[in-house]
Amino acid sequence: MNPRTIALIPARSGSKGIKNKNLLTLKGKTLIEWAVDFATSHSAVMDTYISTDSVEYESLAIKSGAKSLGLRKQELSLDSSKTIDLALNFIQQLKDQSIQFEYLLLLQPTSPIRFKTELDSAIEIIEKYKSDAVVSVSEIEDPHPMKVKKIDAELNLTSFISHSDSETPRQALPKSYKLTGAYYLNRVESLIREKTFFPKSTKALVTKDRVNIDSLTDYEFAKFLFESDKIKQDGF
Repeated sequence: MNPRTIALIPARSGSKGIKNKNLLTLKGKTLIEWAVDFATSHSAVMDTYISTDSVEYESLAIKSGAKSLGLRKQELSLDSSKTIDLALNFIQQLKDQSIQFEYLLLLQPTSPIRFKTELDSAIEIIEKYKSDAVVSVSEIEDPHPMKVKKIDAELNLTSFISHSDSETPRQALPKSYKLTGAYYLNRVESLIREKTFFPKSTKALVTKDRVNIDSLTDYEFAKFLFESDKIKQDGF
């Protein structure tokens, strides 16, 4: 497998839910370090970069083996900033340096459960199907999206998805999937052309359900998984 992939780890410091979320530790390593360690240890990844607005985050990532193109511009570090804009800016910076690569691998630090064999599978999928992207997903067990409700200003309860029936047996419903946040593997040409991580030819990398750390409850669950070695026991 030729190393034609560059990994990008986005780590903004201004998280609202949990302060300095990317510095949370699991088994003695921060979420940033877990992401860097994963990328730098895989033979398909030619280089790993941190993208951050924090000198502290940047220093930590560099010490762990990542590179940096400097701190983000302010307009790419706002609550309203889109990751796709960050990625496109990063790609242009590398092109300005005449750095050639075929795939961009986005690794969110807040989705720390990853395995080399999964990335192998993602690369195999994108090459086998000549697709533009592979994104990791896991099956939604409960609640199924077709059973989810919404409430209007007068407290009327209706189906979130039109014409769905919440009384349909779960076994009769089509399988549904959610993003895990662990892997976004995209062809660079497609990102530039379509300006999205989800082009028409996006394929799925189906994995077991994963924790995506957005709250303290998520973090406590992640600590349980790592500290109990449940990840290995469950065959993740």
